[in-house]
Amino acid sequence: RCLSDWSSDVCSSDLCPGIQPIILPPALSDQLVAPLVSRRAFRYATKSVSRLRHLGFSLKSRHTSAMHISSVHDTQAIPHRDRGFTTTSEEVLSYLILAGGLITVAVAIYMVVTTYSSLPFADGWTEITAAANGKDLLSPSWLWTQHNEHRLVIPKLFLAADLKLFGATQKFLLTSILAVQVVSWIVLAIALRTLGGWRGMLWRTAAGLAAFCLFCPTQDENFVWGFQICFVLPGLFASVSFLALLLYWRASQESAVRYPWKFLLLSIAAAVSATYSLSNGNLLW
Repeated sequence: RCLSDWSSDVCSSDLCPGIQPIILPPALSDQLVAPLVSRRAFRYATKSVSRLRHLGFSLKSRHTSAMHISSVHDTQAIPHRDRGFTTTSEEVLSYLILAGGLITVAVAIYMVVTTYSSLPFADGWTEITAAANGKDLLSPSWLWTQHNEHRLVIPKLFLAADLKLFGATQKFLLTSILAVQVVSWIVLAIALRTLGGWRGMLWRTAAGLAAFCLFCPTQDENFVWGFQICFVLPGLFASVSFLALLLYWRASQESAVRYPWKFLLLSIAAAVSATYSLSNGNLLW
């Protein structure tokens, strides 16, 4: 049967049967693994840990003590002038990554505007067909009706709003898709800053990469088909659910926070919303 992944078009019948794992001879396996544990690789890893610490990323583990000693030695061996040049280049690179993410957002918006069509596509006709057949689009029975393996309770509300308020022109749906992705990016950016404690270069880099992933034009179907609102909602609800769960854990450790259970309720509500936006929302549970 079809996998409840990002697409119901991927079915188990499409998977290649009979694929066996490749078992390498011991001698060849040792030759491939040896470079991974070489002294040079270890020195590179220690430098990476040192760089992350410099950027504000804290690693707390009993296994990093030896790496920390080595990283301090390597850092001291670098001339002060070179360290300053490296810091400046990292600053510039972090701004470039953030700018690249924002440019990706602009490209996605431009793509939606220039390729706009008021004509629904594929599953987008489901709501229109139901209305033409006399269905009440806001009735509990219709909202609960299964669509393939999904129960699209929340997306059907968006589809009904587009049909009743905007004449099924897709404008409300396409705008909502962009808005959902923007809110997802804001949630992730705030979480990185408040919960992760990331600042400066590290935060700019992460925020830029998040914007690029959320608005990458390779997922053009999610931006130009109004029905794809059901594909972007679970990601937003998942982010909110995990963020609220972390806030609940932090609030439960601090006696000064009143009613920490409100974060737990928000986490559960977001998980339920994801579940009834697309069947892959069940993975949150």
